[in-house]
Amino acid sequence: MTNDKEEWITVDQAAEALGVSNRQANHLGTQGKIRTKRSGQYNRLLYNKADVETLQREREAARMPTPRPKPASKAELVPIDRYQEHVKSLEGELVRMARQIGQLEGELNASRFILEDSKQIRADLDAIRQERDQLRRELDEARSQSKKRPWWRRLLG
Repeated sequence: MTNDKEEWITVDQAAEALGVSNRQANHLGTQGKIRTKRSGQYNRLLYNKADVETLQREREAARMPTPRPKPASKAELVPIDRYQEHVKSLEGELVRMARQIGQLEGELNASRFILEDSKQIRADLDAIRQERDQLRRELDEARSQSKKRPWWRRLLG
């Protein structure tokens, strides 16, 4: 609720502080922008002084003009030939960067081909390793078979 130590002012005082009419001050109270209370024998409407002062500061801040940039003085203006030189240097820089982008794209494509080649090489290497393992198994089997027959049978048949 309301605090008894708060200061309350009349509609006339609130309207004068805000620079509006009494009717507009009443409207601000009904909108809830200013706390109000009824008091006294005649049930007068009073306005919270702190709320009125806060709203007054907000309205003054809103009315403050925004600072405009200063127009350039003649000393700050750049001659057209210097401006054109600057534009040409920027265009040259743009061309240089476009070339660099082209080189980097070429390197990227080459890297992609190398990656694809390395995948193919790995697949070939895996196939060769499988063939090697198969040949080792066959060699081990042939050795085990040959140990079962005596040497002179292996030699003479």
